[in-house]
Formats: sequence, structure tokens, C-alpha cells
Amino acid sequence: SFNDSYAGYHGGAVYIESPYYSNSMTDVSFSGNASYYSGGGLFLTNSHSLTLDGCSFEDNTSTYGNGGGLYWSYYNRSQSVDIASSYFEGNTAYYNGGAVYSEYPYELSVTESLFYRNTANVHGGGYHGGAIYNYYPYYTDVNNNVFHDNSAYYGGAIYDYLSYYEGSYTDNVFTENYASYAGGGMYFTTSYAIHLVNNTFAGNEANY
Repeated sequence: SFNDSYAGYHGGAVYIESPYYSNSMTDVSFSGNASYYSGGGLFLTNSHSLTLDGCSFEDNTSTYGNGGGLYWSYYNRSQSVDIASSYFEGNTAYYNGGAVYSEYPYELSVTESLFYRNTANVHGGGYHGGAIYNYYPYYTDVNNNVFHDNSAYYGGAIYDYLSYYEGSYTDNVFTENYASYAGGGMYFTTSYAIHLVNNTFAGNEANY
């Protein structure tokens, strides 16, 4: 477990740059960590695929960046992020992705996970994705998750920017998420084929 660590740059607890192989974490917890910029708990850049299984991210903070819990980016879209059976609570980002910030993945897959009280847009402004900010993926597969009481300016729970080929959201529950501008539960920007199947939306709110 990684607890109460601080970084004056990125990656409050863990910073990984340009690894040669895929990254996998099982039953790892990140709690109370903070970074000055991005990745309050875990930061990966120019990274190969990431798999998180049974991990928890609680009360991590990106003070002036993206990804309060997790920041991941890989610029040629050949690698993926797979999050399963994980827990994200009380993570905050100054800009985008209160819990998770994913940039240029081949696929973002999130299954059987809980996102609770995560926040983007901590200090006001046009920021996105209280739980998840998903930027320019080829594919998105979000299934059997619960998103409760997350908040942002756009996309209280999820902000999806241009799912290039296909985005699939199935059997998720979105309750009491809040956007101070638009998309209390979800917000999609210039995305192509988005499939919403058997999701539940209850008590989500947006001001506009």
C-alpha cells in the first residue's frame, strides 16, 4: 500500500515513465497521497498497457493537474487501460478526471468498480469528469460499475472526448452525480458510435 506520500511534480505515490513492458497491479491501495501536478496517487506516461485488479484509490489529490487518483497516457494509441473490481473514493483533481485520467488509450476498459465522491473542478472553471476523464480512445468498454455522488463542471461522473471507433456502456448505475454546467451523469464530446445498454440513471443533476 502507498499512504500519505507527496510529490512536488507528478505521481504523489508512484511515477512511471516509458516502461518497456506492461504494468499490472493487484490488491494495491493508494490512500491520502498528493501531487503538485498530475496523478495524485499513480502517474504513468508514455506507458505500456496498465491493468488494475482489486485496487483502491482513496483521498488522493492532484493539486494543480489531472487525475486525482490515476493519470495514464500513451500517445500512439497502441496500449490499453484495464480497471477491474477496484474502488475509487474521495479523489480530487484541479482540472480533469477526479479519480481517473486516461489519454490516448487503444481501449479503456472499466468493469465491476465503484466510483464514489470523486471530484474534478475543485476550484471552479470548465473542468471535466468527476470520476473518469477519457481522452481520444479508439475503444471504450465500461460495464457493471457504480458511479455515485461524483462531481465536475462537465460530466459529473464521466467525460468522454471522441471515442474514435466505439464506446460501450452497459449495466452501469449512475446516481446523484452532479455537473455544475452540463451532463450530470455523462458528457460526450464529438464521439462516434456510443452504445448505452441497460444503464440506470437516477438523481443526477446539471445546472444547464
